[in-house]
Amino acid sequence: MGKLLQCPIVQPEGKFGALEFNKENLVKDFKEKPKGDGLMD
Repeated sequence: MGKLLQCPIVQPEGKFGALEFNKENLVKDFKEKPKGDGLMD
């Protein structure tokens, strides 16, 4: 009992670029490989 565990957690970069569209469905912004949605250890 009373043990300690260290586990580094990182947020990896995404595998693909991300597009953001405006109301006219035209590309508003592009981000090259943004941070991923989740965390991993």
